[in-house]
Amino acid sequence: MAKAGLTKSEVRTLNVNVDIKRKSVYDVNVEALKKIKEEGKEKLEQAKKKKMEKNKRKAEKKKASQRKE
Repeated sequence: MAKAGLTKSEVRTLNVNVDIKRKSVYDVNVEALKKIKEEGKEKLEQAKKKKMEKNKRKAEKKKASQRKE
């Protein structure tokens, strides 16, 4: 995953089954993951935007609750 430039969460977002405990690296698999990453770029960007919006709402909610106290 690392050689393909993907994180665990990105792999989950792309619905790819990967054995994260396995340490062996095969060039064929790395190339396949890179291809999947390119094809799923839009899906990854949407997931990042969604996460950022969620964090922003969470921070605003926390700030609002602190003002009430």
